[in-house]
Amino acid sequence: ARIAVSPEEASGVTDRLNQVLGLIDRLQALDTGGIEPMSHPLGGLKTPVLSGLTIGHTSDQLTLPYGVMATLDAGTTECDTQALLRFVDAQAQADGKSIGAVGYCMGGPIVMWAAADFPERIRCIASIHGANMATDKADSPHRMAPRIRCESYFACAEIDKWAPPPHVEKLQAALQAAGTPHRLEVYPGVEHGFAFPLRAGIYNLAAAERHWERLFSLFERKLRRAA
Repeated sequence: ARIAVSPEEASGVTDRLNQVLGLIDRLQALDTGGIEPMSHPLGGLKTPVLSGLTIGHTSDQLTLPYGVMATLDAGTTECDTQALLRFVDAQAQADGKSIGAVGYCMGGPIVMWAAADFPERIRCIASIHGANMATDKADSPHRMAPRIRCESYFACAEIDKWAPPPHVEKLQAALQAAGTPHRLEVYPGVEHGFAFPLRAGIYNLAAAERHWERLFSLFERKLRRAA
């Protein structure tokens, strides 16, 4: 809601938005029987300014997404999560006590911040090739571990400049020291972005399917209501 893009900039984010929508399509495999759809995420747009555009992955085309990413932190996440929870609580068909969150890339820190700020609401989180999970900042995701009570899953790529081995080790140590219920796996031989089918040369089918199995199992255990 905070992002304004010009027609020129739009071509630089379309591909990444399409990849996110592709992951959402796959999440439809989860059993959501009895849950009525609330709205389409693009239903409020009068003009779909991002439709029909294609891009590559040049540094110029990544400037806008990376710039937006840099504006997000624990504070913006708390604000946005509060709004999301208020919306969920206003829906009669929603179970506000069974909330899970999954974040890819920059979404990894976001789900950790959300779980730390709302431990009584979020029952499980998953971070898939999360980026910048252990930094020197005061709100570094790894510093959130003592405040996270829910079961958490971390799928880390072995080859990842956004989460190199020392950062992954630092995250693992923080989770263990805090006693956070978690499972952290390093996926051997794969790169950051391995779960995105549109990432030619990076997408790894075996690793992608493995992360779906882990994610669906987590949601099944923690979010399904007893019959």
